[in-house]
Amino acid sequence: MGFYNVINPLSMQAGQPEDISQVLANLNAIAGVLNGSIDNSNVAVAAAIARSKLDFGAGLTNADIATGAAIDGAKLADGSVTNAKISAVGGITGDKIATGAIGSTQLTDGGVAFVDLGHLYSFYASTTYGFPADTATRIITGTWTVYFNPSSAFVPGGNCYVAPANGFYCLWSNWCANFGSDSYTMSLFNYNNAAWLGATCGYLRSTGDSLEGLTNLTMIRLNANDQVFVGGWSSVGGTVEVRYGGFRIPV
Repeated sequence: MGFYNVINPLSMQAGQPEDISQVLANLNAIAGVLNGSIDNSNVAVAAAIARSKLDFGAGLTNADIATGAAIDGAKLADGSVTNAKISAVGGITGDKIATGAIGSTQLTDGGVAFVDLGHLYSFYASTTYGFPADTATRIITGTWTVYFNPSSAFVPGGNCYVAPANGFYCLWSNWCANFGSDSYTMSLFNYNNAAWLGATCGYLRSTGDSLEGLTNLTMIRLNANDQVFVGGWSSVGGTVEVRYGGFRIPV
């Protein structure tokens, strides 16, 4: 309703007797607006009504705030934004955070787990492989046990790590075997099933059962979808336990 308009204004003239019904009709119209029908149209744009005069009930809800409201950070009390309040709304995306806004003091011990750093594309897996006694270089294949692979960058069925994005990567492999005699062992990485690189050689001389371990580490620039396998050879042959891991280096 909102607005009130004078009823029959032309029938009411100054200095003349009036029909009480006209006056009563206008008073009733005014009462109709005042008693529960005042709405937004009755309030001036610059009315500046005090907040204390407004009843927000349970407080402002998300629906009360316009999508483009762009609430300034100065309106938030220090320490008022907690982890619970962030997770309750599905998290805050990176585009909402000002450059340089988060420092080490805002991170608690253990607050950021390695799994949270998805842009690192980290992984760790292991398998066993039986080498024949020769020096022919072979890619290691097997049934991989995957311990850590949040971005699925390591493909167990393909026996390789597939780079999700261009960048520099740190990759390592570790072999553990009980060859039990004089042996040469070579550990390498294979790039796109085409080129061997990053060779590490180990030599064990023994007269009985001995445990041989060999670790190989490489840093390589990869393009998206490049594949890196692990492989090598053993002069005496035998079964090795192979661990393979790595991550992307942010630059």
